[in-house]
Amino acid sequence: MKLKPVLALAASACVVSCSIFAPISRTHPKDSQAFLKDYDRQWLEVLKLKTVFNWLQDNSIETFKEMRAQRPIITTAPVPTKAGLKFTSTVLVANRKDVVEVLDNWDVFTVRLYGSKMDDCMGAFMLGRDDTRYNLVEKPYMRHLMTPADFPRIKSQVVSLSRKAIAEGTQTTTDPKTGKSIGRIEIVNKVARRVPILLTGTYGGFPGPDEASMFRWSRATQADFFKNIKAEPPVHADAIRAGHEMTAYLGGLIQEKHALLTKNPGAEDTILARMLKEGTNKVQGITDDRMIILTAGLLIGAGETTQTAICKCLAELFSRPAELQGAIKAARENNDELLGRYVWEALRFRPGNSVLPRYAEKDYVLAKGTPHETKIAKGSLVLVGTQSAMFDETFVKNPEQFRLDRPQSMYMILGYGWHRCLGDHISLIQVPQIIKALLLKKNLRPAPGKDGQIDLKGGPFPEQYILEYDLE
Repeated sequence: MKLKPVLALAASACVVSCSIFAPISRTHPKDSQAFLKDYDRQWLEVLKLKTVFNWLQDNSIETFKEMRAQRPIITTAPVPTKAGLKFTSTVLVANRKDVVEVLDNWDVFTVRLYGSKMDDCMGAFMLGRDDTRYNLVEKPYMRHLMTPADFPRIKSQVVSLSRKAIAEGTQTTTDPKTGKSIGRIEIVNKVARRVPILLTGTYGGFPGPDEASMFRWSRATQADFFKNIKAEPPVHADAIRAGHEMTAYLGGLIQEKHALLTKNPGAEDTILARMLKEGTNKVQGITDDRMIILTAGLLIGAGETTQTAICKCLAELFSRPAELQGAIKAARENNDELLGRYVWEALRFRPGNSVLPRYAEKDYVLAKGTPHETKIAKGSLVLVGTQSAMFDETFVKNPEQFRLDRPQSMYMILGYGWHRCLGDHISLIQVPQIIKALLLKKNLRPAPGKDGQIDLKGGPFPEQYILEYDLE
């Protein structure tokens, strides 16, 4: 038997967080403890690891539920890889208490997997560091620039950009069954990717040389930083090229805006303009070089995460007719608070990522004193089940029900603790408002057949998702 292709396939499964895969038609056993029986019967560790990812890919909710009840931590022995860090083991964590323990112990379970790639691409950045000035100084500084007073402005810009993107992206066609005119729109590139990138220009002050470059820079960097755990050289090379182009562009942009704001301080009010006006007076060490990287981070945190959330939320709502009608009603009544509840609850069932990867910097005993106490070896890849934490019966009331009364603090969709999304408050506005603009279209629905399904086209992110709606 040739094992090399199997090893490569299993190792590559670690590259992408499980929930972003398109559904695959695969038959699994249906009896009690089906996942664990399937896992235990595999005779090679590489096959065990492949089984974990297959099950999470097909039905992460049921797989995590079984783990929480029977085996909250699963450790699989190392699998050979050709590049990247050589992991001692792969550990999957399901219980919320254990998930929080891992994420709270950021000095043990680090984001090293991101850091070295970011360094090569654009320089040191807070997403790839733990307990450094990049987190302790620069993250609060950026939050200070993103003032709550901006919220109405952000909402207004998102609404305007969304309407424009939908109008420009819609093609008029004829329904073959009814003969009526309908609108047809591919929302990944025409709306869900485009609006966050345009907002990076209008609010962030980073418009880019053109939309195509911004699309490419966003996708290449996120694919490498967050999905390329195995460190595939071509993916990393694309990110380095994108990062170098982006930082070179920003270097020139900063010089231009320096000159503009020196002549007329009121000429622009964006995140970048605020940085330039404050200079080093507010925080020592925020030099032009650091401004370049911090501004680049506005794009890196915007594009792919937002578009994935929009696509997955809509797909989940389309699978739930009653909840879809409730969300449409909230949108039509301009009840944004209620619509937001529909959005984040839908994303609990279908998040952009069902796990977060962490790297064990030293030996650690997780869940110490419990029946499932587990020693995690230094060098392990730890997959933290954030989606599982949002379904943990010991913390979440009636977790399998779609409920609108859950507190925002229960969700881990925007991260947790030290590495919670820098622009979380922007996402809380932007994601529901883009979805709202689509839901306001009459009889919004997925296109027939495969066109109406999220298509990753073999990559880590949604690349095509076609919707239709009735024209007035």
